[in-house]
Amino acid sequence: MRRMLLSLLSLLMLAACSADEAASPAASATSTAAPSTSMPTTTTVTTTTVSSTTTIASTTTSSTPPCRALADLTDEDELLRWRVVNDGVMGGRSSADAGVVDSVLILAGEIVTDGGGFSSVRLALPDGLGEASGLVLRVRTDGRPYEVTMADAAPGRDRRVSYQVPIPAAGDGAWEEVSVEFTDLEASIFGRPVAVDPFEPSVAVEVGIILADGTDGPFRFELDWIRVCP
Repeated sequence: MRRMLLSLLSLLMLAACSADEAASPAASATSTAAPSTSMPTTTTVTTTTVSSTTTIASTTTSSTPPCRALADLTDEDELLRWRVVNDGVMGGRSSADAGVVDSVLILAGEIVTDGGGFSSVRLALPDGLGEASGLVLRVRTDGRPYEVTMADAAPGRDRRVSYQVPIPAAGDGAWEEVSVEFTDLEASIFGRPVAVDPFEPSVAVEVGIILADGTDGPFRFELDWIRVCP
């Protein structure tokens, strides 16, 4: 009887140990899985910035007045405002005449360098040229180097001083529009350069066309219009 009780006790102890071993892996599995459920979740958010450029068109209104005519060659009396000045005033023998044909001013003649060597036509400017910066001309030339000549009445100015600037015409017999700037004017007295103050458009008294290239022979210069520009 005692032996049977011992055997039964042994069986109960074995059963208890088996139960403990079966429960142990489950606990281990739970312990291992727990950290994975507590790991933080990282979310990446991509932000796109859109740059918007707005172009605003601006309109600039110019207050600069347009060029204005200095002469009206359609007027029959216009020629009365112009005068021809040749080198005869200093003993020369050059000759020229001016006329208006079909609203075109024509200066034609002959240069004689012996004793002189120039011919010109000039227009009086009783009202000056204000704040002008230059002239625009429509001309037709024979290829000789004509110049614009100017004079002013600046205080203290020697009345013999004149200013010249070349007319940049090709001289191929075709009509050309050319521009001259007052800042390019060079002062002289009877053809000799002099050092004086710059030309002053506001007190301008005369504008003209001159030929003084030191070459004998005939010439012809035609002016369709002349304008002063601010």
